Amino acid sequence: MKVVSWNGWRATLSALSIVAGLSACGGGGTGDPGSDALATTPTSTDTSTVPPATAASVSRFAYVVNGSDNTVSMYTVDTSTGLWHPHGYVVTGDRPTSITIDPSGKFAYVANYYAASVSVYAINAQSGVLSKVGDDVATGERPNGVTIDAAGRFAYVVNSDSASVSTFAIDANSGMLTSAGADVQTDRLPKDLILGRSGRFAYLLLSETKAIRTFAIDASTGALSKVGDDIALLDAIADIVMDPSGHFIEAAQANTVTSLRIDPDTGGLTSLPNDTHTGIYPERTTLSPSGKYTYMVDKDRNVVMAMALDASTGTLTQIGANQATGQAPVNVRVDAAGQFAYVANGLDNTVSVFKIDASTGALSLVDTVRTQGEPGAITIVSGTAAVRVTPTYAYAANIYGNAVSAYSIDASTGALTQLGAAPTVAQPMTLAVDPLGRFAYTANTGDRSLSALRIHSDGSLSKVADVSDPDEAPHALTIDPSGRFVYAYYTMAKQTRLFAIDAITGELTYVRQYDAMAAPITMDPSGRFAYVVDHANGLVLTYQIEPASGALSKVDELAISTASHTLFVDAAGRYAYVTVDGSTKPLVYRINPASGLLTAAPRTVQAPTQLFTTTRSVSVDPLGHFVYVAYGAQDTGVGIATYAVNANTGELTQVGNVSATYGLTRPILSMGMDPSGRFLYVTFHSAVASDRLTALSLFSVNSSTGALTKVGDFSGGDDLPSVQIMGTLQ
Repeated sequence: MKVVSWNGWRATLSALSIVAGLSACGGGGTGDPGSDALATTPTSTDTSTVPPATAASVSRFAYVVNGSDNTVSMYTVDTSTGLWHPHGYVVTGDRPTSITIDPSGKFAYVANYYAASVSVYAINAQSGVLSKVGDDVATGERPNGVTIDAAGRFAYVVNSDSASVSTFAIDANSGMLTSAGADVQTDRLPKDLILGRSGRFAYLLLSETKAIRTFAIDASTGALSKVGDDIALLDAIADIVMDPSGHFIEAAQANTVTSLRIDPDTGGLTSLPNDTHTGIYPERTTLSPSGKYTYMVDKDRNVVMAMALDASTGTLTQIGANQATGQAPVNVRVDAAGQFAYVANGLDNTVSVFKIDASTGALSLVDTVRTQGEPGAITIVSGTAAVRVTPTYAYAANIYGNAVSAYSIDASTGALTQLGAAPTVAQPMTLAVDPLGRFAYTANTGDRSLSALRIHSDGSLSKVADVSDPDEAPHALTIDPSGRFVYAYYTMAKQTRLFAIDAITGELTYVRQYDAMAAPITMDPSGRFAYVVDHANGLVLTYQIEPASGALSKVDELAISTASHTLFVDAAGRYAYVTVDGSTKPLVYRINPASGLLTAAPRTVQAPTQLFTTTRSVSVDPLGHFVYVAYGAQDTGVGIATYAVNANTGELTQVGNVSATYGLTRPILSMGMDPSGRFLYVTFHSAVASDRLTALSLFSVNSSTGALTKVGDFSGGDDLPSVQIMGTLQ
């Protein structure tokens, strides 16, 4: 299940969060043969027991290993566009180099290069969320990657500095690894191990000796034994891949790809006479699921090359010109349907998305996806159905009602129905939901506390615990995309405090404070950077987030305007927008994915009309197509302007007329978009006798134009400054 939560504190918009864990249904994932070979671990699926990927195998979740941040980023896959939507991240061991999915799609294995270990994770089949299983498993020195046999019984770890291959037995229930015998010693610097399609043979790439070694596999124990002589090649081998038929191995070297024929009886390799000259120094290579096309990246030239593979001879022919990637591409992978190729750019902190021409195999750039630091290994888990998002629950902070109101959402109409008694909290100013859908948190001005609330399976809430301060009241809070930290802003002290979330109880533990931080935090979707608008000094401050501890380190400050009010980031994390009170011109900045810095020269968007003189609140379409800006002044009326987002430039273009809120004279307090992008929920002061009574309005969203249509109003409460909308992944 996925929950997207928009958190409005008056005119403050929270970062997008993807939440999993309440309820879900739908197709589970399986490892994709061939296409989901990983950074240092080509997939070892044996087609004699696991069918090859077909068009019916639909991509659902993607994972990227981030070497410098020691994390794995999680994404949901949009099968129509090929784009990935951020889904949080998990922390791994020191310097992760690969991620391998077992054939059942139930477990993920991450090799930690400097930690000499493998981290084991269980994969939630509905949400794609990774959950740590047990302690890390010790390996030899500098493990490059993990290869798993087709039956999911054995895992092989190639240890570069130990010059060995370790064999582990896999527990089918827990996914944990136990040693299955002594390590097999190799020549120095073994790099990759791939398994033959018959499951009888394994092939090890030896970097130092520039050779490939063949092993026979014991079917009962998984043990490896050397067979025949090593096959020496002319130059250092960057990568080896096997075609889906199991007839050939392609060995990528500097400027050359050598094809080797596999003897089905002995497992022996024979070099074919005609090498293919590429003109590049490939870092990684992958094959399409059909076996018709090969793709390789060159990190020095920043390109990806497409080649056609002759299934009868094993020879390769280049397809068109090389395509530009980001900086230092280190990995390339193809989705199970063979529709998209993904390139991890190590210096850009991005993944380039390429569309594959079904008839020629040629690539065309679609867009880029943000990652954390130094992305490398990529894998994609598929199922029988694409990910679908359904709105489920809405939560609103009720200041003067001293409560948090919970609602169920009718998935077809967006209509709200209140759920049970609202938990009592003291004048909650801000509400946020953790990305795993387990807990909600409120910043309470009434008793100067933070409240932790448990979210139950039916969407109802119950109080867990409070964290109080005798002197200072929190006014806003933000939860990081991993769901491990809360950042609470204290207005009078101009201070932000960091709290750790207990994953079991949801309770908060104080970690540290940051002084002179003069506004709430907005996070980019990758969870690597945070932004703060310093109103008094007219600055936007950029911080880098340390994944393990949640600590913030300032990396830049950018002068904008003392009237700057709200900063928000688009759904893909490519652009930051700053609203400026009085000018009604949101400023547009490009975010550098490597550094988090904002481009110094902003572009502006004209106000929809001179009537609306103050920007009040902003909501972003979770698919990244539209932005909704609430304008208004107390005595002149309020309205919502819809803007289309230019994915290439970040420019906003107004779509249609402003959607007036039916003559109301009070400003909009907050807006929340449901994660499917179909409904927008708006809270505002109602034009009735009570000055504090608030209404909650529902608008439907036209998916093509972004236009809003008023559906109806629902009873709110005494002042609702913050609303969050949740949904499930199916």
